Amino acid sequence: MPQPKSIYHRTKLEAEQLLKGMTGPDLQVRVLRMSRSFPEAANVMAVHRLHRGVDIRDVADAHVAALTNGGKDFQRHIVSAGTLFKPEDCEALAADAASVIQLRAPGLAAKFAQRNWPLPDGIDRIHASKSAGTVLGWHFRFGYDEVFAQLERESLEVLPPFSQNNERPE
Repeated sequence: MPQPKSIYHRTKLEAEQLLKGMTGPDLQVRVLRMSRSFPEAANVMAVHRLHRGVDIRDVADAHVAALTNGGKDFQRHIVSAGTLFKPEDCEALAADAASVIQLRAPGLAAKFAQRNWPLPDGIDRIHASKSAGTVLGWHFRFGYDEVFAQLERESLEVLPPFSQNNERPE
């Protein structure tokens, strides 16, 4: 369940409820709650692709899927890259995310170790896009490996990594 932290978040949820009350055969509504998709530091963006990030190209694909989808008049879907985490990982993710990442995403952990980037201490939420897959037929294409590929290509979508001295807090 969403836990709004600001008036911005609360008003988005209120708008969804208003739209839900207006739907019918003449007005179908598809709400897409998209994960983070703006340019960020590579080390931050790569980890976010494990639990609450998505490539902007995947967001565009999700919008096309929503626009061409029949079904119920009101639908709400989370649009996020897939997660390797399991429900039983939740407590460990909050306390020792690095160990869980090493277990569930050893490829990402190895790429971080090669670059001497620290893994996060904790992860407080996971965006699961299961209904977008089952109802809309949408699936993400660009996970954390794409972040590293974009970094190598010097894409403007991926910023240079933060150093340990100026790393932004989660």
